[in-house]
Amino acid sequence: MVVTKIAGYDNESLSPIFIVAYCDVSDFDALVRDYSSFIASQNYNGFTVNSVTGSHVETLDSPDHIWLGMERRRRSRREIIFYHLLLNMRFEG
Repeated sequence: MVVTKIAGYDNESLSPIFIVAYCDVSDFDALVRDYSSFIASQNYNGFTVNSVTGSHVETLDSPDHIWLGMERRRRSRREIIFYHLLLNMRFEG
């Protein structure tokens, strides 16, 4: 699982962090719902949940084949922003 490896890739506590997933699904809306719920329920090693926003993924944009979500976590005393980008590569014509 990618989310358990994030701390190992981010030794400098850089912000923002971008996570991009290319998808090929027929029900993109269901994938987005499941993904955002899953991410909100995860504890990232080395990070804590933001005490102000809690464990929440905010949708910033969601046209037909793209979803952009944002969440805030803390690493030590620093706020780290995560952007999650899902790209649905399925185009039915």
